[in-house]
Amino acid sequence: MYKQQAELESFKMEYANARLECNAADERANILASEVIGLEEKARRLRSNELKLERQLENSQAKISSFNLYHWCIHQLVLIVRYYMIVMNHLQCIAWEDTLLLAWEYALLC
Repeated sequence: MYKQQAELESFKMEYANARLECNAADERANILASEVIGLEEKARRLRSNELKLERQLENSQAKISSFNLYHWCIHQLVLIVRYYMIVMNHLQCIAWEDTLLLAWEYALLC
């Protein structure tokens, strides 16, 4: 009977120890679950920031492209103005030559 009593006490002690270990494991699981939730929230924030930065980068690239197009247009406009000035200069020269030819013809006729 004493032996059975000792075995029962031993069993109760093992059961209590197993219960304590189980409670400790539950506590660790809850802590890990909290950490996982925190990490998931952090991952969502980081992804949101990443998407925001990608949009900003796309907008910046569009602005750069627009800026480059603007400078290309200005360059083309400068070239057009130069060609216009050259053409106007040629037209003035032709008008001057016409004036000289008319004056020379008039001088020959007189």
